[in-house]
Amino acid sequence: VWGLAALTLVLLMGLPLGWLVTLSVSGEHGATAQHYLTALSDLQLRRALWNTLVMAFWAGLASVAIGAPLAWLTARTDLPFRRFVRVLVMASFVTPPFLGAVAWVMLAGPNAGALNKLWRAVTGAEGAAVNIFTMTGLVFVVALYTFPYVYVMIGNTLELIASDVEDAAAMLGAGRFTVARTVTLPLVAPAILSGFIVSVLQALALFGSPAILALPAGFHTLTTQVWGMFHYPPRVETAAAVAMPLLVATALLAWMLQSERRAETR
Repeated sequence: VWGLAALTLVLLMGLPLGWLVTLSVSGEHGATAQHYLTALSDLQLRRALWNTLVMAFWAGLASVAIGAPLAWLTARTDLPFRRFVRVLVMASFVTPPFLGAVAWVMLAGPNAGALNKLWRAVTGAEGAAVNIFTMTGLVFVVALYTFPYVYVMIGNTLELIASDVEDAAAMLGAGRFTVARTVTLPLVAPAILSGFIVSVLQALALFGSPAILALPAGFHTLTTQVWGMFHYPPRVETAAAVAMPLLVATALLAWMLQSERRAETR
């Protein structure tokens, strides 16, 4: 039964991936690299790739900047309402990112966003205070729904690590932030790196948030670019070639994450 289940899983995963690779190199006269050459020579596709890398990298950094301190505060301090904070983080974890993008359009849209309406009413200004339809806005929204991965990984690590070493450092006169910097941070560094990798993976694969925020701003990510290639006239083979960098990046980051976890167990 286990063998049959494993075989079924391999087929379900391997069949679409294999078909994607096959399409990316298929031509009228056999295997060809023309679809990759077309993708590489397309300036719009290169910009979409760059936008994707920039968005994923900064979303990963922002996730660490939000999730790591929050995990430390809820696990190692007497922060008030810690349980409520955990509930809010889990709510962000289970909320679909595209719903968050829609909500932030309603809040920070340059024309009809509630925050900008309030800004105009209070200051009398004509322009918008914030504009969510930017790369910065996209990174901000994506990070709000990827930082829970960092929070969970670091929080779980802190719960597994005994606080004896930290207590000893505090007894020797080290302040709370000194203990966090010199003792806690080295202990959770692998979890921080793992959380960063997972956040980047999630950001790379997102379609809803870029479709809602990036397209009105006038730029593409790879996921929205691939989606656009299925419009008439469809370019299925080129879309498969464009999708391959996402597949390679995902596989590489997944391998790095697995290597990091193996290093932790050792």
